[in-house]
Parts: sequence; C-alpha cells; structure tokens
Amino acid sequence: MSFLMLKELSRKIHRRVIVSLESLLARLDSNFAYKNRRKRWETQSSSLRQIFFLLGKSLKFLKK
Repeated sequence: MSFLMLKELSRKIHRRVIVSLESLLARLDSNFAYKNRRKRWETQSSSLRQIFFLLGKSLKFLKK
C-alpha cells in the first residue's frame, strides 16, 4: 500500500469512530435527559451531561 492509501484509510476509520462516538453520546444524553425528568437523578445527570458536553465539543474540535 502506498502512503496516500494508508492516509486515506486512516481518515475513513477516524471519521467512523467520531460518528460512532457522537451517536453514542446522543443516546446517552437523551437517556440522561429522561432520567433528569424523574428528578431523583437530577444532580447526577447534570454533572454527567456536562462531561458528555465537553467530550462532544472536543470531538467536534478533532473533526476539523
């Protein structure tokens, strides 16, 4: 394989990983939003939502 082929393959894998992580984050975020409506999870889910928000921002930065 040439260097350019390896580089393109690496980009494709990187994109798939980011898309997979973003969909996982979206699912987790909606799950925590549901628990947040149930009030007893409010404090735990808000801190976890902040963590996932920051992780999502860093993933968007890596995408560029």
